[in-house]
Amino acid sequence: VVGLTQLCHGMKYVHRREEMKAAHPEIYALRRGARATGFSDSGSPCLSSAELFQKHVAYLRAVFDHFNEPMISIDLVDGFSGMGCGCEACRVQITPERGMDGSMSDYVWGYLNRVAAALYESHPDRFVSGLTYGAYRLPPEKLDRMAPNLAMIVIPPRMDMHDPEARRAQEAFLAAWR
Repeated sequence: VVGLTQLCHGMKYVHRREEMKAAHPEIYALRRGARATGFSDSGSPCLSSAELFQKHVAYLRAVFDHFNEPMISIDLVDGFSGMGCGCEACRVQITPERGMDGSMSDYVWGYLNRVAAALYESHPDRFVSGLTYGAYRLPPEKLDRMAPNLAMIVIPPRMDMHDPEARRAQEAFLAAWR
């Protein structure tokens, strides 16, 4: 069902190559006045970058066309939610009042939804996936509807499922996403 490509953190294949880092530093997150091209080996993206969006969609279309994959991860690099991007266009999308699990939900899911919508136009029979993870674990509040081809991969708190209160919290979490 999910194909052969990596199940998570699939965006790194767009921006991890040294050639991309040298040619397009503007697609990387701004941190402490510099572009985060070295973050976690693959670099960390600026989700407000139009160039990143174009390159991300082009990469996904090529993988769909060449490998005939049924679904591809469009999720961010590991550790992104700890830092994000400091440019003004990204910073204004962060909602710290939503707490540790939701401060980046509108920002991240807004980007992932735009990518999914662009792919739905060209490949309506294929899916893309994103993780409910870190600071974008909670559902976004500023999106009316998610693209029909965007699959959510839930990262459940497995260790606490024996606890009835933890189970109720997980059920409420899933209900909020629905």
